[in-house]
Amino acid sequence: PPPSAVTVALPEPVELFDWEEMSGSTAARQTVEIRPRVSGYLTEVCYQPGQWMKAGEVMFVIDRRPAQAQLDLAQAQLMRAEAAAVAAQREAARADELLNRQAISSEEADQRRSAGAQAQAAVLAARASRDAAALDHEFTLVKSPIDGRASRELVSVGNFVSGVAGFTTLLSTVVGGGDVDVIASMDESAYLRHQSMVKAKSLPLDEKGRPLVEMELMDENGFPHRGYVESLDNRLAAGSGRIGLRAVFALSLIHISEPTRPRL
Repeated sequence: PPPSAVTVALPEPVELFDWEEMSGSTAARQTVEIRPRVSGYLTEVCYQPGQWMKAGEVMFVIDRRPAQAQLDLAQAQLMRAEAAAVAAQREAARADELLNRQAISSEEADQRRSAGAQAQAAVLAARASRDAAALDHEFTLVKSPIDGRASRELVSVGNFVSGVAGFTTLLSTVVGGGDVDVIASMDESAYLRHQSMVKAKSLPLDEKGRPLVEMELMDENGFPHRGYVESLDNRLAAGSGRIGLRAVFALSLIHISEPTRPRL
């Protein structure tokens, strides 16, 4: 019989992508608890819940009058110490002249020099006390340490707040904007495949040599957000056999844990 008719086709090269899809949750890179450094009665709340705060912007005011009184007292004590130090230095300077004329004994000259040195030390101590009082006065203004969005106030005006270390009162929280962390985990097989691709240098990297990752939120499709894998945990979880990872995305999302689907 004649040869059978067959259909032939040339193979076309197609680039295939291998990825791993997993669920994770978003978290802000910076979250700061706002706590006072001094104790006192809260007199003012200077922001609205959900307001965007700038670093250094005042959020709460603690009654400043006791701190102001302590600052004034410390300033007066410093002025008195400085005046005493001037007089003691003059006595110490005259001691050498009087000793050369044998008007005083060596012992008395030593005592005058020692009194001058002690007066200078008293000035330093009084200056340190003044600086500490100035800090306490400054700390009555509770400020945001970072740029971020503030939560509601947890203590209302008129309540006593503690600034004692270990017993400070939580006033609010501020969550920073900008980059967002995504916390996820991969199973052992995906981790081993990831490591083999790293060794083979076949893993897609960004311009800084970091593994690329994509993300979509629950109401999105197509993984529109681009980021990078910052770190992997140092061991597999004994129970689940999974290893955690943290990816970073340059986004300004609502900083509440949201289910996400990162894809390597």
